[in-house]
Amino acid sequence: MKNFNFLFLSRKWEKDKVKLTNQLLEIDANARGLGPSCGETHISATNIRDGDAPETSSVFHWPKGHRSSHMSPYQVILYPEGTVISPHTRERSAKFCQERGLPVLKHVLLPRIRGLFLALRKLRDTVEVVYDVTCGYDGLRPDQYGEDEFTLKQIYLRGNGPKKVSYYIKAWKIKDIPLGAETVDIDDVSPADFAKI
Repeated sequence: MKNFNFLFLSRKWEKDKVKLTNQLLEIDANARGLGPSCGETHISATNIRDGDAPETSSVFHWPKGHRSSHMSPYQVILYPEGTVISPHTRERSAKFCQERGLPVLKHVLLPRIRGLFLALRKLRDTVEVVYDVTCGYDGLRPDQYGEDEFTLKQIYLRGNGPKKVSYYIKAWKIKDIPLGAETVDIDDVSPADFAKI
């Protein structure tokens, strides 16, 4: 069976945190055979913001344990950068790095780590490996941008795409990633701990 889902975010962490948490907990419950794909429903909810609609203010809790006859393995693809490199996004990334005393990156954007960190925390019991994939186009100088040089018109109408696309892939075992205690709120994690990821 193929089971897939998309998660559309508002790009406001206060709203997205609850929505993302619930989606991740549902994926985890399905993987353990105790989620909605197996006919189960959540067993309780914790309201974390008064006055908001339940779907944006309540975290749903699922049964603990595993039901091996109904387990659903999964793969999750996340794009923590949230966008492509452009003069504007490169400038924002550099400013963020400088404000926090981090090295300015030349060829990639600084990832938006909170969503990734939350995903790893919520899925740590059913994920074994996280793959870090970086994509690069041959022939681009550091001051050029792939979306400007390799437009759809250039690629499909003129046949001028990158000569080579390179992927750098590194596998990280989830147990080797310092995710900390579940009781520590993600917004309270220190920048030094985020830097370890």
